[in-house]
Amino acid sequence: MRFLRRFVQLGALAGFLYILYRTNFVKGIKIPALFLRLDPLAFFANLSSRSLPIFLFPALILLIATLLLGRFFCGWICPWGTVLDIFRRIARWLRLDRIASLNPPLWLKYAILAVGVVLSLFGVSFIFILDPLSLSTRLWGWLVFMPLDKTKIVWSGLAVVPVILLELFASRFWCRSLCPLGALLGLFSYFSLIKRKVNENCIDCGKCQRICPMSAVGDDPRSTKASECTLCWDCVKPCPVKAISFGKGGRKEVSLPGRRAFLSSLGLGLIMGVLFRKTRFQSSTLIRPPGARREEEFLGLCIRCGECIRACPTGGLRPALLEAGWEGIATPRLVPRIGGCASYCNLCSEVCPTGAIKPYKLEDKANIKIGIAKVDYNRCIAYAEGKDCLVCQENCSYQAIALLPGPKKAKIPKVRPRRCVGCGMCENHCPAEGPAAIRVYRRD
Repeated sequence: MRFLRRFVQLGALAGFLYILYRTNFVKGIKIPALFLRLDPLAFFANLSSRSLPIFLFPALILLIATLLLGRFFCGWICPWGTVLDIFRRIARWLRLDRIASLNPPLWLKYAILAVGVVLSLFGVSFIFILDPLSLSTRLWGWLVFMPLDKTKIVWSGLAVVPVILLELFASRFWCRSLCPLGALLGLFSYFSLIKRKVNENCIDCGKCQRICPMSAVGDDPRSTKASECTLCWDCVKPCPVKAISFGKGGRKEVSLPGRRAFLSSLGLGLIMGVLFRKTRFQSSTLIRPPGARREEEFLGLCIRCGECIRACPTGGLRPALLEAGWEGIATPRLVPRIGGCASYCNLCSEVCPTGAIKPYKLEDKANIKIGIAKVDYNRCIAYAEGKDCLVCQENCSYQAIALLPGPKKAKIPKVRPRRCVGCGMCENHCPAEGPAAIRVYRRD
């Protein structure tokens, strides 16, 4: 069974990477983000946006399966968990796992989930910074399938390095103590039909307690913390008396936070929600992708998976830092100086797993306005230096730039507000050194 589990794990990871690899503009194949749409955490968080998350109905299937089989997703399918298992084996081979040994608190992930639930009531989906499926999509998509730059290296480094270091101190540290998705599945798996069972042959040797990567075996080796067990079967084969099996029945324990920790996490979520609300901010250069819902709804729906960023053929979509305040960290924004929004592409709207970016047809794109271009005549070559320059007008796909007589011989650009959609191609191609002479700003 352990061999079968590893086979399924590697197959699921390969399928996850294949979907990431094929979902881009060059390949021309737009496979739905299946793993992200299986994410029940995204399903519940999107309820706070007061919209029906029809994109995430497959997540209900996973919840029903968890009620029947337990927390199997974490042990058999989750791509983040598989990567942790691979790294743990490498660390064990290099003997790095002997640096130190910790027993992380199991209740912490439930407290994190509680904070996330409270934040979702404020319309803040900040918890997806820690969601393993969103995290895996960002990590693999940016590190493997996109050209690296400083921003992506910083974001990926912030995601990977702490997790790897934690794995040196305890196997599946992330899954045991930090994963909010694992906490949600753990709550459902407590009622599952399939559980670990120990028969009367048990001799209390404690070997299953030591080998369990999730600390799911209770103080009494005959009992199991049902919310922690991932059905990995690692405890079955080493048992010297073959007392362990999986099926209906079995003794179970809980590892939920105490009342004080639970109330503290609710209070923390309340404070963070109020702070995020009070510090909401939108930079004048915050340009969302075409089809993005209004800002408040967008922040509630976006799960920071980075699929739209990776799919963008021009590379103009980038993860936001503080351009949308603290709650907007890692959400997509268009940086026209790096890459404009191509008139021939609507892939970001098609790969978005939650509908934060509404799907639209290419023929409708000319009617979707995401910003407006403004000319800084002090930097415009044609205006300031009197040199002929038609670059912005030539690269505009929507005939939104007219040429008028300037103060010197050369004609100067003037933006037609009704036609400008804010795609940023003019800013991207502007030959002015440093900041462009024509820049796109958010429409108020």
